[in-house]
Amino acid sequence: MIMAMPCTEPIVKTNRPAAYHAKRPRHKKTDAAYDTSVCFARTWLPGSMLIFTGLRYIGWKSVLVFFILGLSAIYAAHQYTIGKNPYGYLGLGDIFVFIYSGLSVCRYLFPACEFFDPLILLPASAIGLLSSGVLNLNNMRDLENDCRSGKRTLVVHIGTRAAKIYHLILISLSIVFS
Repeated sequence: MIMAMPCTEPIVKTNRPAAYHAKRPRHKKTDAAYDTSVCFARTWLPGSMLIFTGLRYIGWKSVLVFFILGLSAIYAAHQYTIGKNPYGYLGLGDIFVFIYSGLSVCRYLFPACEFFDPLILLPASAIGLLSSGVLNLNNMRDLENDCRSGKRTLVVHIGTRAAKIYHLILISLSIVFS
């Protein structure tokens, strides 16, 4: 159920969050691309080394799957705030945080144990729900700023009261799943 938007000020369309403009001068258009490149290098190189180190324990097909999963996580992190339609501005951040911070934890079990146990989905879901809870708290805190900058997070869509109920559900389910 989508409720009325709690924004009281007119919406100013921008491609970046207001916090970005508060910390950096507006004339540096390449900052986001540079920051993304640095983060990509810091995550891709060690992740690739870890995957290829595990090659002696798992086959090439599994290595390729893990490599593609890693690249998709980097791409998802990039698309959160950068690009034509950043999904962080559309209220979809919670879903991607749940998947990439929670369920993707399962990918570490297979190289270590060489099998997949479906029970690992329960604690992985708990981690994803807690990560989504952190994002929800951040979005509740930044509600006014998000309204002004045009960022349409889930909290902006559903309002503060529903966001608090949603947060209670996230935390409760994470306790049940752990």
